[in-house]
Amino acid sequence: PRCPGSELGGLARQTPFIGTAFLIGSLASVGMPGLCNFPGELLIFFGAIEAVKLKGMTMWVVAPAIFGIVVGAIYQLRAVSHILFGPVPDRFQKVADIQEWWDRLPYILLIVVMLILGFFPSLILNVAEPSVQALLKGGF
Repeated sequence: PRCPGSELGGLARQTPFIGTAFLIGSLASVGMPGLCNFPGELLIFFGAIEAVKLKGMTMWVVAPAIFGIVVGAIYQLRAVSHILFGPVPDRFQKVADIQEWWDRLPYILLIVVMLILGFFPSLILNVAEPSVQALLKGGF
């Protein structure tokens, strides 16, 4: 099977701003420390390990989660390598990067939010905690 993005290539060279934004989003997607998905993955692992300790479950309960995250990261990083690096196909030779600051603004805002939530996950966790506690107590 062909890898996603195998018909693309070299777009980091053609569109450095979009390529950088795509790379940061992809790294957030795979749970890179300092980006928004890392705290969630950490909480899942700690919760699974705590469930193993408290409820006497085996570590095989945690293995599918770890396997899924590893496979997802490999898949995403292969796609990034095919899309951003390598030779640029002829049909993409004239693709231009975003030039105007107002066109870059949505990407910049998303990256800033990914960084803020990566370093300060309590901004969301404090809001979600009452609902999670109610859910754990058996009611809503």
